[in-house]
Amino acid sequence: MAAAPAHAETADADQVVNSGTLIFLNSTPGDVSFQPVTLNGANQNSTPAVPQNIQVQDARGIADSWKIDMQPTRFTHSVTPTDQLPASALSIPAAPAASVCLPSSTCTPATNTVAYALPVDAAPAPATTIYSAAADTGRGQLEFNLGWQLNIPASTPAGTYNSTWTYTLNTAP
Repeated sequence: MAAAPAHAETADADQVVNSGTLIFLNSTPGDVSFQPVTLNGANQNSTPAVPQNIQVQDARGIADSWKIDMQPTRFTHSVTPTDQLPASALSIPAAPAASVCLPSSTCTPATNTVAYALPVDAAPAPATTIYSAAADTGRGQLEFNLGWQLNIPASTPAGTYNSTWTYTLNTAP
């Protein structure tokens, strides 16, 4: 006796994938403390005591690029506010290392399109684009570090200087 032919049915399966958000993750960017310097009669540079890792999540599900703009205030002496570092004291002297995916994400690492060395002038200068992910890169959850540098002129009065940094994460044109 011959086997009966198999019977086949088809079914459709659907999955809706909604767009997520473009946000900073895990309270980043965080505060930065520069390494102390001792005045010695020469101009000096200081770098952060601990690297400032920035974490971004691009869960929009689109190929648009994104960018981070930053606007610092002048570094101002904590006791004598008329003592300030130059508006041009802050910079990113070299391109950051490549972005890496966070362990919780399969990401598309960002291709940064910003040219370095990059001065980051204090207000009232306009905000500076400090990082920009090219279209169709920087998707998922990723992290990178910007290598800040602060120029301390030889004529700077001793003391503690403070600045407030405002970061904006936006879709880039």
